[in-house]
Amino acid sequence: MDDNKNEKIIHTYMSDMAEVIREDEGSVIKATIKEKEDRELEEILKKSKGTRTQKFLLFFSSLIIIFISILGFFYLYNKKIEKNNPVIKSETSETFISFEEQTTIDISTLSDKKLLGEEILKEEESTNNEGFIKNIFIKKSDGEYLETKEFLTLLSENISLSFIELLGDNFQIGSMKEDENKKLFIILETTDFDKTYAKMLLWEKTIVNDLGLIFKIKNYQDTEIFLDKFSDEIIKNKYVRVLSNDNGDKLLMYSFIDNEKLLITNSEELLKKIIEKNIANNS
Repeated sequence: MDDNKNEKIIHTYMSDMAEVIREDEGSVIKATIKEKEDRELEEILKKSKGTRTQKFLLFFSSLIIIFISILGFFYLYNKKIEKNNPVIKSETSETFISFEEQTTIDISTLSDKKLLGEEILKEEESTNNEGFIKNIFIKKSDGEYLETKEFLTLLSENISLSFIELLGDNFQIGSMKEDENKKLFIILETTDFDKTYAKMLLWEKTIVNDLGLIFKIKNYQDTEIFLDKFSDEIIKNKYVRVLSNDNGDKLLMYSFIDNEKLLITNSEELLKKIIEKNIANNS
């Protein structure tokens, strides 16, 4: 009886020990598996975060994207500003004074180039902004701009060639709205002040006939009524030759605004404005 009891006790102890061992083995295995899983998870996290090189490349790429986005924003912003506030740019650098508006006459589209005067009148009459100077560019069939000799001979075949030869290749023509009237100006470049001045005194006899159309002088073809009608005036400290009618209205005037530029216009206000612009341009 005692032997059976001892055997049972031993059996129970052995069973308990086996159970403990199994539990410990299970715990060790679980711990091992968990540790392996933790290492694998840590490795996955490291890979997902990337290496230092990958991090740098990612950071650098992000900076590039941000920089491009900023450039795109400013580009679109500036385009919007340009659209709302257009800036008038000169088609050519060969203008003597600044201007606020511009237009172009293409003489290649004219059936007769002698119609240039009428086209100039149309552009002059379309000047709408008070006090703004509108520059009138004149192009030929080859896309080049007219030079002075071509310009003057198209306006009149009677203009002295000896006078034209004293002028440079570049000229400027434009208009300005003054009250309800539209006024015109021409700036010619001279290569010899003294000789050009002497030629201008001679041209006074026929200048109305040659330029009267574009300067809107009534009866401009009747040269006789304008003979000896020019007089001297001082305007803005400049010596000016002025053509007036019997009523005292100033029809045409010219002045050397400096030693290289001859201005012809039919408006005292426009003459003053151009003198001021020329001074500002040379200062």
